[in-house]
Amino acid sequence: MKANSQFQPNESGIALKISEHFTKEENYMKHIVYVIKGFDGQGPIEISRRYSEFAMIREVLVIRWPGCFIPPLPPKDIMQKVQMQEPFIQERRAALDLFLRKMSEVPVLYNSQEFQVFLRFPGSNFISQIKPMKRIVFEEMLSRYASNFQHLANIPSKDEARIIISRFRSFLAKMQGRLNIMKNHSKEIVRAKRSFYHGMGTFQTEVASVYEKEVLAEYENNENIPTIFSQENNPALEAQAKRMKEAVQNPSLELFDSWLRVEIRELNALSEAIQQMDKYEAYRIKAEAKVKSYMERKNKLATGEFDWRNLLTTKPKDAQIFYLEEMATKTQNDIKNLALLGDMIVLILAYDGIQKFKTNKAEKFYAFVSNAVQNELNNLGTVRRILYRI
Repeated sequence: MKANSQFQPNESGIALKISEHFTKEENYMKHIVYVIKGFDGQGPIEISRRYSEFAMIREVLVIRWPGCFIPPLPPKDIMQKVQMQEPFIQERRAALDLFLRKMSEVPVLYNSQEFQVFLRFPGSNFISQIKPMKRIVFEEMLSRYASNFQHLANIPSKDEARIIISRFRSFLAKMQGRLNIMKNHSKEIVRAKRSFYHGMGTFQTEVASVYEKEVLAEYENNENIPTIFSQENNPALEAQAKRMKEAVQNPSLELFDSWLRVEIRELNALSEAIQQMDKYEAYRIKAEAKVKSYMERKNKLATGEFDWRNLLTTKPKDAQIFYLEEMATKTQNDIKNLALLGDMIVLILAYDGIQKFKTNKAEKFYAFVSNAVQNELNNLGTVRRILYRI
């Protein structure tokens, strides 16, 4: 597929977007289906996905790629009635589009078996392929990480990486609350903006003009009384009134509000990746406790000391000892793999996750601010021109 105005490839030669959406009904329930189109090195892509399938692939990516920043999705706990409203659909579609774009910018994740199944296996085939991937196999994960993160293999010490993560975790604890406060203020500003421009337009076209044509005309006993607010004989004022209506729809502050909500979701996604580090450390500690338990039971069996846990099996003493030794050996191997995985997760978080997350943040922020301010200045210019005309 050749690149066109709709599908411009990124630096990796990948173009991916939601081209359309439609409503589908199953079991008396309606839901929205999003059509993904694009292309990559393997050829053209065209697949239809529900939001629940987006959520499923992200869940699998979080499980199978711990420590990696997995782009966030918009919230899913929304009432059915709201889900079918067009403004909500458009907002969710934009967020899902952003998810696809972010995924296409991370070759490790984009080229993963999981995401390729999402892009290329339709319907029930996708479900049957993806469900088994939720199972964690440490050796398989180690092999996958060793082949995909070779650039981190030569970092000798994990101490600096742990310091980077610790500092960023403290930063997150402070900033997530502050950003939520900003989001609430931003929401109020957007609501106030819409109310202001809608009110100005209504006052001019419906309130003041009606007062002139009906009330003042009666007072003056003159149907042809000169009017200020009426647009009938004032093309310039009519044009400004049209711009006022457009100002209500101009998504300037709304874009900034949307950016802020995306920023919060991305911070939460990075926090989720950091929690995966804690999760694997907890796995390792639990495995060490298991080895200790196995060895205690084995020693008590060998010496004839009573242990109630050994009463739960009818196996002969030698068979029990063999089983406990076998489980201890297997779990010790898991501990070794978990320690290696834990170190790799730390490096991925510090040098791939956190460092890349912070890249170009200031540039993007000020671009959104500049765009919002310029658009609002244009809107306020419209108000000024209306007042000047009056």
